[in-house]
Amino acid sequence: MFPEKGKLLISDPFLPDPSFRRSVILLTDYKEEGAMGFILNKPINAKIHEIIPDFPDIDVNTFYGGPVGNDSLFVLHRHGDAVIGSVELFDGLYLGGNFEMIKLCMETNIIKPDEIKLFLGYSGWDKNQLLDELNDSSWLIADSKMEYILSQNTDNLWKDVLKGLGGKYAQIANYPENPNFN
Repeated sequence: MFPEKGKLLISDPFLPDPSFRRSVILLTDYKEEGAMGFILNKPINAKIHEIIPDFPDIDVNTFYGGPVGNDSLFVLHRHGDAVIGSVELFDGLYLGGNFEMIKLCMETNIIKPDEIKLFLGYSGWDKNQLLDELNDSSWLIADSKMEYILSQNTDNLWKDVLKGLGGKYAQIANYPENPNFN
């Protein structure tokens, strides 16, 4: 499988970079110049209203999207029709849009908690960097599912995606984080 917008990157079980250890990344852009995505399974210990005080106090996790642009908030959601300026990525999944409209849609329950995901930062790769990492077997590629992308409960997402690939990948899902503990 080749990397492209809408695919998932699943990290090798022993990838040493702590930012990406056992991560599942949604690729939101892939071009010759580089790639961009968001880590789907790294919640941070703060709700969005604790980070942005005028944001509605809604039970939605905030996720670490990656090591780039950690001072920026990114929003994936299912309501491009209600949020002006949002960009459809694929299959009814939208990125961003008017921030005040997003807040209003959440306050009025137009956007429900299972229809949105908030990220601080993103994951980015320069030209050929992702291909080099794929050639080094740092990542596997899988098809995405909306249930993976927008899930707020991501404790087992890395394992679930690997198991969904079947075969030897299902076995990889059971590798211990530290092989010395095997």
